[in-house]
Amino acid sequence: MAKKMSDLTAATELGDNDSFVFNDVAAGNDKRVTAAGLKSALDLATNEYVDDKASLSPNIRNNVRAFGAVGDGVANDQAAITDAYNNTPSGGTLYIPAGTYMCDVTSGTSMLVIDKPITVFAEKGAELILSDTSIDGARGVFIRSNFVVIQGLTIDGNKGRSAEIMGAADGFDVDEEINFVTFRDCEARNWKAEGFDVDDSYHVTFNNCKALNNSGNGFHISGVNKPSDAVFLTDCYADGNGFDRAGEDERHGNYVLRVHHAHLSNCQSRKGSRAIWIETTGEGQSEEPSDFASVKVSNFTYYSDEAAESPIMIRRGKGSALFSNCSFVIDGDLESRFINCPVTDAEARFYFNNCNFQITGIGEYEFAWINDGRFYMNNCNVDAPLITGNGIQLRSFSYAHISGSTILLNSGISCIRVTQSSGCNVTGCKVEGSIFCNGGDLMALFVGNNLIGTSDNTFISDYFLRSNLGIADQDDL
Repeated sequence: MAKKMSDLTAATELGDNDSFVFNDVAAGNDKRVTAAGLKSALDLATNEYVDDKASLSPNIRNNVRAFGAVGDGVANDQAAITDAYNNTPSGGTLYIPAGTYMCDVTSGTSMLVIDKPITVFAEKGAELILSDTSIDGARGVFIRSNFVVIQGLTIDGNKGRSAEIMGAADGFDVDEEINFVTFRDCEARNWKAEGFDVDDSYHVTFNNCKALNNSGNGFHISGVNKPSDAVFLTDCYADGNGFDRAGEDERHGNYVLRVHHAHLSNCQSRKGSRAIWIETTGEGQSEEPSDFASVKVSNFTYYSDEAAESPIMIRRGKGSALFSNCSFVIDGDLESRFINCPVTDAEARFYFNNCNFQITGIGEYEFAWINDGRFYMNNCNVDAPLITGNGIQLRSFSYAHISGSTILLNSGISCIRVTQSSGCNVTGCKVEGSIFCNGGDLMALFVGNNLIGTSDNTFISDYFLRSNLGIADQDDL
């Protein structure tokens, strides 16, 4: 007769053929599982049960404690974790109970190498940390198989462990052309290179993950021979990444995406040199744009209380980048352009909808520098009164449309400056500062705007725009 899970006690003797009943809430019924199937639901080192029984499933196979892992932050658990993994079959689950598992990576290159499709399930509070004596370049979890799921695992690179150990190493590292990898509730911190690193991969998902204090990029989604594709980040958080990589004077960023298609939703970025960097070609490719690509960024929040350099960088490639309902705040100086799109393509599209940009410090560069393509800004707020470079600089553009936005910059500069472009519409905006448009076959239309502080240096092509008039065409000459 099957026993109920609630009847189990620490003194219960389990036979491999004994079966137990547990409630499957999702299916709305009870299911049976043998004691052998519940092997990793037990902390075999202490014969106590895992508290979170609801998170367990019948496919759990191996508990690292059963192979000698201690999890006290002192004992070297590297061999035990490797042994537990080696004994986990494809399709099975490696279970890591709460604890701090010190890994002395001296005979290999990683805390854990995953080369078969499995699930790594870490209980809340489970952490792997590199020992003080780990070899130069030791990394965290190296994924070399398709169909891998990692849930709840924190890995710490202990990057300050020794002044002599300066090798750059990644935390979670997905190998080239590895597909269908999922990270849930994972954290990578204190690594000397990237927190999360993905190369040439397809369908990689991050849900509620954190990248903290890594010398390289926080989330580095890249491509050596081609950009990664179908990448999804939801409810992720990155803080303090991109400074002093491996002892070099470099500044990277929190989210760096060299991708074909990606979607960031409800993610946060704090500090870090760059909030988000988007490219649509692989690192090893030429400067030629890739096929049409798209990156969507929604409900993204960035805050830095120190100087920042190009918080938004978009370069190399054609396609679309859509930012909606985002907030970017720098409570410090701007050391380069805020939105920097220096090398794109005539077919590129840039959309900023319902976004807020605020800079309290000074900056000698443009707020935005956009080269080639089409630029759209709708219902946005730009508040950067101490910026002394041009405001929104549009060059070589086929079209630009700015509507319903408030743009408050230094009144002594060109707030919106359009050169060598073929079309520009500015409608329903409040603009403080001057507007300068010149070059090419420019067809410019300014309708229904509240222009504050405009002066004689405000032009539309060969036409003079009268201060506060708000409408300029040939009839206004």
